Amino acid sequence: MDHVWLVLQLNEGVKTNELLLYFHNIHLMPVLFFSYDCQNYARYLIMFSVLLANIDDTHPGALDLLKRRAISVARSMIPGSREDVNRTIIEETIMRDSKAHSGASGTGISGITRNYAAYQRWISAMHEISKYTAATFSLVDMGFYTDHHKDVRKSEVKRSQDNVSKTVDAFKNFLNPFSLEKDKLYCVASAAAVPPCRNRERSS
Repeated sequence: MDHVWLVLQLNEGVKTNELLLYFHNIHLMPVLFFSYDCQNYARYLIMFSVLLANIDDTHPGALDLLKRRAISVARSMIPGSREDVNRTIIEETIMRDSKAHSGASGTGISGITRNYAAYQRWISAMHEISKYTAATFSLVDMGFYTDHHKDVRKSEVKRSQDNVSKTVDAFKNFLNPFSLEKDKLYCVASAAAVPPCRNRERSS
């Protein structure tokens, strides 16, 4: 539960642009990443935490900029839609535009990974290509700015309800080992009792 609250508080820090809350949770996150076998995330998040703790000494004036709501941005008018700056710039623009749409021979990164020269050109130009792509969509009123939640669409609501129902049904079908007979040994996965001969061997 502590880990759940940690993640929720980090999201709150981003959504509300609360700098101190964001810094505090970033400092505590490496332990959570390490426990989930994400050593690289844990390693570099520690370094990032140290940089944030010393940012006023290494980059004078940067802390004042961050305090003026510079840790997250909103690309729509939907309340609570703010995201980290790095996620918005890298994942929602450059990485999305760089994905191939027509298989390995498409225009994305998967079609040029075997050509070193093409790969180097892609690295140098992809961020500029994303700018032109976003500008083109804006010209035809197909930008990212919206005032409607995607999650409230009828199809999304139905999908969410189906997922919740499946989850509840899965829990109801789980075997409860505390409600079974105490003198038998059961397989948790199949709920089948172990034959008496094997049960005696197990107890002995």
